[in-house]
Amino acid sequence: MREDLDVAREEHSQYTREKQEAELDAEAYAELRGAHAETMRELKDAREEAGDLRRELAALKTAHAHKTAREQELMRELTRTEKERREVAMAEAAATKRADVAERELSRATNAEEDLRNRVLSMEDTKARLSADLQGIKAERDTLKAAAEEAAKKGKKKGARGRSNKASPRRG
Repeated sequence: MREDLDVAREEHSQYTREKQEAELDAEAYAELRGAHAETMRELKDAREEAGDLRRELAALKTAHAHKTAREQELMRELTRTEKERREVAMAEAAATKRADVAERELSRATNAEEDLRNRVLSMEDTKARLSADLQGIKAERDTLKAAAEEAAKKGKKKGARGRSNKASPRRG
């Protein structure tokens, strides 16, 4: 009986150990189930987040492609604008050069006009002086003509008297 009691004690002891192990295993299993459930929730969340991230990545790739296309478009526009700016600068330089030439020509024309005005004024002065001289000469001519006519009249009167005086002594 002792042996049976020892065996029973041994079995009981083993049963107690196995029961404790089973309880520990049950607790561990419950913890694992909880951890598994948590992991499954995390996995679900991670899958949802991965899906969201994939969609976000696709959206970012699309946005990046649009921005890259816009950047290229802006670069082409910048290149075209720079080319136009250079052309405008060259046209402006040419226009400035033409304006400088035109200003010099205008200055020369203005100087020539001023010279011509001065010459016209000088000629008008000369014309006025010559006209005054002509009037003076005409007046002098008229005076001399009148004096010559007067002298001629006096000369005829003297000549007629002188002839009659001269003729009388000869006749005699």
